[in-house]
Amino acid sequence: MKRACLLLFLAPALAAEAPKDWFAYDASTPIDYRETLLSSRDGVRVYDSSYASPTGGRVRAYTIAPERPGRHAGIVWQHGGGQTRNWFLPDAIALAKLGVVSILMDAAWNRPPEMRPPPPARQIEGNRQDMIQVVVDARRGYDVLAARPDVDPKRIAYVGLSFGAMMGGSLAGTDHRFKSFVLICGLEGFVRHYSTSRHPSIVQMRSQLKPEEFQELLALMAPIDAKNYIGKATAPILFQAARFDPGVTESDTRDYFALAPEPKVLKWYDSGHDLNDPQAFSDRQAWLRKQLALK
Repeated sequence: MKRACLLLFLAPALAAEAPKDWFAYDASTPIDYRETLLSSRDGVRVYDSSYASPTGGRVRAYTIAPERPGRHAGIVWQHGGGQTRNWFLPDAIALAKLGVVSILMDAAWNRPPEMRPPPPARQIEGNRQDMIQVVVDARRGYDVLAARPDVDPKRIAYVGLSFGAMMGGSLAGTDHRFKSFVLICGLEGFVRHYSTSRHPSIVQMRSQLKPEEFQELLALMAPIDAKNYIGKATAPILFQAARFDPGVTESDTRDYFALAPEPKVLKWYDSGHDLNDPQAFSDRQAWLRKQLALK
């Protein structure tokens, strides 16, 4: 009942903001990609890299590429909260040996101050700005990969964990250039997550904000929620979920999965939110090998 009343309260604000294209960007702006080689071994090169973000500042990343020549597949990776760009390094290095070039993005708040865009005037608006940047920077990450002579632009996927999986749903319904998606431990959006999650960090946030501030935060986040976009996805999606996730319940997962069109697959693992399960790694690799036609 409380949640229903809250959503009714938010309805006027949502109606006013809905027409905006939240994830639009100017694709003609320079990519300004830069890289420095960190490692070259076992047929894989690892680069410290960055590129210009259309929202301002620069995207800090790792680029992982096979040493052998060829027209490779590509993947844009987004870690979750509490992690950094190195989270998916084992995935990316293993796939590089099969012929994949990867961009592993750092979240905006993990980047040095000089690489971040100017903050909004009000801190509460920073949450939405950061999440919009996740999608826009991923779209630009596609551009980075597609511009490389060693990447086939028709075989580029996206993998996201936690908030990366939530905004990955918004990305899937917005940018149909991606060949496939893997969404790990996500749910339909921040209105539901902030309102119902029992994760200690979310509970603490709710207790610290005044009721009117919390309602404003939900109204700000609602237009970019994945539930508004994922139904328009055209690429196959693998959902990976954890049975012992304190922040994403089984109903959260199943409701998110139900919003996505076919083709889609949902797999469960005996793990927590980080999904550090060897079988999850194997299933993710198998899915990407098939979707990206890796030999």
